[in-house]
Amino acid sequence: MMRSHSFTSRTPVLAIGIFIAIAVSLTQPWLVSVIYSDTDVLDILKGLYDSSLYFGSSMATATATLLGLMLTLLSLANNSSVNFDERLYDRVKLISLLAVVGFLTSLVQLAVLSLPLGKFPSVPEYWFKVLYHLINTLNFMIIGIVTSLTLLLTDAIFTAINKLQRS
Repeated sequence: MMRSHSFTSRTPVLAIGIFIAIAVSLTQPWLVSVIYSDTDVLDILKGLYDSSLYFGSSMATATATLLGLMLTLLSLANNSSVNFDERLYDRVKLISLLAVVGFLTSLVQLAVLSLPLGKFPSVPEYWFKVLYHLINTLNFMIIGIVTSLTLLLTDAIFTAINKLQRS
């Protein structure tokens, strides 16, 4: 009998997600500093706010939806005549955990984005740079989590399909 290999047995899924997030997080600020070197940091921050707001809210929705889908997958696996091995259940646990982390990270990002932007007498100039890096860090954490989730979901689907084809 031919042993089927899962996607993640050959690929360190979480490491790929983390690598992508780190690569983007190191490249993006450098590109911004080169391209927008003459632009006021507050203007850059306002542009980042808009895109991050849509990104954070869509990721919060996506990760919350994934939790519901994992419950559905568990129900289907439990009611199936096929006996799934522990590997599928371990993947579902990991996907669910990452979805919760992604959801909470998105909520933190949305809370940070609720801070007002503008030139206020009591706000020091360096605060805008701190805020810029904080929002970017949250964006890249979410990118890493979503990349890892996508790869883990692919593995869970392949595992389920392989098991169903053999039965």
